[in-house]
Amino acid sequence: MRNMELRITFYHISKILGRAKILDFLIKLADYTGKRERIMIKNFLDSLKSKSLPMNFLHKLNWGTVVRTIFLVGLCFSLVTLAENTKPVLAEETEAPTLEKPAKNREKSIIKEEKNSKAPNDSSKRDALFAELEKHSAVLKAQEKVLKIVSEIISPSVVHITSDSVKRGSRGERIKQHDEGSGIIIQHQDRFFILTNHHVIRDALNENIEIQYFDNRTTNPIHVWYDKETDVAVMEVKEKGLIPAKIGDSNQTDIGDFVLAVGSPFGLNSSVTFGIISAKGRRALNIDANVNLQDFIQTDAAINPGNSGGPLVNLQGEVIAMNTAIASNTGVSAGIAFSIPINMVELIADQLIIYGKAKRAYLGVTLDSTFTPLKAKAMGIEKGNGALVSDVAPGSPAALGNISIGDVIVTFNKTSVDDEKHLYNLVNLTEIGPEIPVMVYRHGKIYSTKIRLLER
Repeated sequence: MRNMELRITFYHISKILGRAKILDFLIKLADYTGKRERIMIKNFLDSLKSKSLPMNFLHKLNWGTVVRTIFLVGLCFSLVTLAENTKPVLAEETEAPTLEKPAKNREKSIIKEEKNSKAPNDSSKRDALFAELEKHSAVLKAQEKVLKIVSEIISPSVVHITSDSVKRGSRGERIKQHDEGSGIIIQHQDRFFILTNHHVIRDALNENIEIQYFDNRTTNPIHVWYDKETDVAVMEVKEKGLIPAKIGDSNQTDIGDFVLAVGSPFGLNSSVTFGIISAKGRRALNIDANVNLQDFIQTDAAINPGNSGGPLVNLQGEVIAMNTAIASNTGVSAGIAFSIPINMVELIADQLIIYGKAKRAYLGVTLDSTFTPLKAKAMGIEKGNGALVSDVAPGSPAALGNISIGDVIVTFNKTSVDDEKHLYNLVNLTEIGPEIPVMVYRHGKIYSTKIRLLER
């Protein structure tokens, strides 16, 4: 019974392993076994080849040897099974190179082949693209050149300003103030002056105001004048041979015009930013309690602390406004900045230099603050603009010019009047003395008159 079980065991092992496949392997394995095991394996292999096991073979066995032999055959079975599972894969990789490669390597190979095959075409295509870019970028290069030239023209006419002052607190304590900003060099006859904002130099003594020129020379002003209502200040300097800025006409500016803002944001001298005019006639901004006369140009050119007092320049290299304030929740540029039109700055500066103060004109009317464009259109004013007169002072320039209660002033000094605030600015910033043309709307018709303003 025991012999029959062993014979059946060998038979199943031979069936599972496959006689031909394990023959060479078992012969090699026999070299590493003892003499009895080698004989045992040899006889076993012979039996496998003849597909039978003689009974006398089993009787002659030493059962210790049998156990060791069975163990070796079992080990052979495990190793051959593992070999059968792995050997075909290795064979496919080495013997069948035409089969597909793994995806990642295949993609790299394809990309490499494409690059090699298309390299000449890509090179010629890139050359053609560069040539086309050169042709089409000529316009942009010309515009870029304009910006470079404007920057080069205006930079020597812009200065950096620092000021230190002391103010009294609510309890009478002394509070030190340090301000920084920019300025614009102008020439009046044979004297040189610096235009800037009043808030840049407020309350500072002349010796505590330092002006740094483009070439890094520093100086102090010899005279200082300012107008709080417009936030304009003028400083005279002793240096000669300075390069004054070219002053433009802010009345000729339009929304969408390209502009450059030049100044010293955060103390970084001669910084230039680029943008457009976003809007005009910004009034009633909450900038400072004393700045009542407002007619700002709005720009999206980056303006930051330190830019105040610097120029806003058009593409002709002309100063068309003086940078003054920004609208921001963080204290830095948010793309909304305000500049005082240079016509207003120049008017105030001339008065400060000549008279030592800014002169204010007087018209002699009271205006209706509730008058709106809708009301104007309802009255028959097509554009819906103008300022409604609610009272006229006796003997005033308005009375002498035949302006009456109920009239709507639609133009003043050839400028269309938007509303009562606009007219207030126009009157206060108009030169005193010459006759001013005025047009009013009365009972469905337009009448013209001339008014000679008085000093307030």
